[in-house]
Amino acid sequence: MGPDSTVWASLIGKGLSRYSKTRDAFLPLHFEGIAETWLASVIDVGCDKGLFYLLGSDGKLICTLNNNIVFTKRLIARGQFLFHQFVHLGHDYYMTLATDDGRLLLYNLSDIERAPTTLSLGNAGVSSVNESLDHSSLWIGSEAGSILKVSAVEKHFELHEMNSYFPAFSKSGIKILTITETLQNLIWVGTDGDGVYKFLTRPRMFYSISKGEPEASLLSHSIVRSIYEDPSGKLYVGTRGGGLNIIDRSQGKTKVINTKNGLSNNAVLALTMDQTGNLWIGLDGEGMDMLETKTGRILHFPRDFENHVDLNFSSVYALCVDAFGDLWLGTSGYGVIHFKVSKKGTRYHLVDYDQVNHSTTRDPIAIRSNIVYSIIEEKPNILWFGTRGSGIYRYNALTKKIEDQIQADSQQKLRLVNNDVLSLYMDQQEQLWVGTSGGLTRIFMQSKPFRASQYTLREGLYNNSIHGILEDEKNNIWISTNHGLTLFNRNQNTFKNFDSNDGLENNEFADGASFRSRHSEKLFFGGIDGLDIVHPSKNSSLNYFPRLAVKEFLIHNVGVTPASGILENTIDLTTDLSLSYDQNFISFSFTTLDYWSKQKSEYAYFLENFDKDWNYIGQQQSLTLTNIPPGHYKLNINSTNENGEWNSKPRVFTIIIAPPFWKTTWAYLLYALLGIGLQVGIVLYIRERARAKRALAMDRFKAQQQKELNDYKLQFFTNVAHEFRTPLTLILGPVSSLLNKITDPDSKNQLKTIHNNSIRLQKLIEELIQFRKIESGKDKLELAYTDLIPFTQQIVESFQGYATERDIHLEFHPEPEALSALIDFKKLEKILLNLISNSIKYSSKGGIVTVTLKNNQQTALFQIRDEGIGIAEENKDKIFESFYHNPSEQMDGHGLAKSTGIGLSLTKSLVMIHRGEIRVESKLGKGSTFTVRLPITKDSYSDIPEEKSMVAPV
Repeated sequence: MGPDSTVWASLIGKGLSRYSKTRDAFLPLHFEGIAETWLASVIDVGCDKGLFYLLGSDGKLICTLNNNIVFTKRLIARGQFLFHQFVHLGHDYYMTLATDDGRLLLYNLSDIERAPTTLSLGNAGVSSVNESLDHSSLWIGSEAGSILKVSAVEKHFELHEMNSYFPAFSKSGIKILTITETLQNLIWVGTDGDGVYKFLTRPRMFYSISKGEPEASLLSHSIVRSIYEDPSGKLYVGTRGGGLNIIDRSQGKTKVINTKNGLSNNAVLALTMDQTGNLWIGLDGEGMDMLETKTGRILHFPRDFENHVDLNFSSVYALCVDAFGDLWLGTSGYGVIHFKVSKKGTRYHLVDYDQVNHSTTRDPIAIRSNIVYSIIEEKPNILWFGTRGSGIYRYNALTKKIEDQIQADSQQKLRLVNNDVLSLYMDQQEQLWVGTSGGLTRIFMQSKPFRASQYTLREGLYNNSIHGILEDEKNNIWISTNHGLTLFNRNQNTFKNFDSNDGLENNEFADGASFRSRHSEKLFFGGIDGLDIVHPSKNSSLNYFPRLAVKEFLIHNVGVTPASGILENTIDLTTDLSLSYDQNFISFSFTTLDYWSKQKSEYAYFLENFDKDWNYIGQQQSLTLTNIPPGHYKLNINSTNENGEWNSKPRVFTIIIAPPFWKTTWAYLLYALLGIGLQVGIVLYIRERARAKRALAMDRFKAQQQKELNDYKLQFFTNVAHEFRTPLTLILGPVSSLLNKITDPDSKNQLKTIHNNSIRLQKLIEELIQFRKIESGKDKLELAYTDLIPFTQQIVESFQGYATERDIHLEFHPEPEALSALIDFKKLEKILLNLISNSIKYSSKGGIVTVTLKNNQQTALFQIRDEGIGIAEENKDKIFESFYHNPSEQMDGHGLAKSTGIGLSLTKSLVMIHRGEIRVESKLGKGSTFTVRLPITKDSYSDIPEEKSMVAPV
């Protein structure tokens, strides 16, 4: 592959080809002046600074530029080389040839006339030559599994054998096919038939001593419970069941002391050395042992000490030698034991002792647990005790009193994270570190009152069980846990975690199994798989951030590919996402391309315009966003490197969630227009309603005025009628008398006219009085049984003369022969008189007026039909109003209306009083039909008593 990512291919016997992306095919190449037969023998190609190099199987090298030959040189004879490779080394481009006699030839192609550099490889048959990451050296792999490294030093090359770094290959004779150096100081070795191997090339920070043969300086037991290194560098390792191991590098093997050669118990829980150089050994059984290092003699305490009285204890988990050389023991079940010993000759004496436990302490502040796993000295005569389940205690050795107690009390500012204390450490800055089974507490003791900080998994610890605490030369704190080691950088307040993937022998460490070397930077931590030795200065400060790759994109838990139409490319090569409103449930799956410590990568995401802050999801390699409202967002996904540092350049995706059509700009514009239209409509409606209310109020006002006017009229007419009544009676008497006496026809006719109009006037006065009586609600029904056939016949016959005068034919058609009815005959008489009179009055000459009587379902049905002028459709409802005059009504000879406007109104009122109904059917110019329906049975008038005294006309 060329520097411009062009892919070149040389097929033996086929020639040279170049891949064309547009045509998705390899296209053959042709060079000016180079025979096609030679091109078919090309076995290697290379590119550098625009020049293109071809190596033939005959050992000839041709350099071209733009398909033209620059130079030709035969490097080696055919068949004399076994391997070939173009490489960059330093600033130059080389052709490397491995010969059949064990030499490696390096031709500098920028100075082709210069003789090649020759390196002797011996019997190593070269199978691979690869550049280092910085092009400063070459990695050489052999057929037999040997790995060599060629480095450019000034003007010459140095060859280094690397088998000690990669022993597996040379021992097994595995053929090396390729060696590739990548970021993170990794080397990848590809083999022939044995897969790919991965190696870390940075300086080792962790070394270990595991269980094995003592002759190989290994341990007699895998579980390490205590460690001590003396000033000479001799290492003492206490194991859980293999006794005491003494590793002296000068001896080249491990010395094991156990119950077979003097030790009281094979479980060594604690180690320390007193001021005389004797090693004290805390055991899991009764008492403890002391190793006299100068003589190798082992004594049991207190049995082998003089003046030991009756001191009994067992299971010593902690040992501390104070500033005065006294020993302090932390035991399981016996509290704290303090004693002083001295030596006289070859014998040791117990000078004095005292015991601090739950039963012996009577002070207000007392130790509440007899299980003590850790003891440290703050300063002369001031010590701290760490107990299981009861926190820590500050003890004054002078006063022999507990001065302070710190526990996991949520009510106190100064408190522990947990009361189960496993380890204590006092650092160089007078800060007390308390390791518990529930996390780490840091107590600042530079000034009073003391203050504390708490650290747990939430703050970055690998695990909350803190077994050991040490401080390195840079004042960083190292913590052993149930899940590897944790480095706390107190300056940056950050945690960095290590486990077996980083080279540790242990993932789970033991209580109290930690020690800091006094003459080197080494830190020792013991665990269930041996001893780990830490070199803090070799802690990598590599500031490398592996690329964050997005593996999968899902919508509603369904994977999305470019074939879906949503993505134009794979999600890892996509930066912009445009989704519809119903595609707002999305998920991303991602990982870091970290090939060494991926398990340490932690992740966080932040959706701008949605989230308020970063969401930290630990080692979870996926995220899900649900119910994202329409809008523009930026999704930031970030990760940490192996040092726990966050990348300053997170992956960013621009996400656009399109709104539904009803939430688009056009939709909102339409809503605005509709809103404006609605508001206008409401305004118009309100105005129209107000106008209608005003019109209705005006109509009501006019109706009220009309009613008042009609009342005034009626009141006036009633008053006038009462005044006219007496004069009319006085007129009718003499006129009637004169009609009987006078025989002169002319005079008699004139008197008859006077008589008839007086009768008419009297009738009108009676109607006015009757109408007034109805309006005032004083007119009531007076019911009596009447045969309606003769009753109606009599009324019709009374109009025969009037009808004959007007040339009107008046007929009566009763359907039943007899019809007995309970009625108010006076009111019925007035109803029929008014309707028949009107029909005759408004009929034309030669017309017919028909009166019909029917019995219809316990009602009497009267129909008065005429062939008169008729009533217009729009006036039908008005003719029953008081004082209404038909506009088409004919006038009399004096220009006055024939009607007073009272008759039909009075008629309807009489019908309504009689609990009946009246209606009219009429066509203008063709006549009218008035229909009156009246109930005639007792059931219809059950609330009105029958007038027994009333006599109906026959």
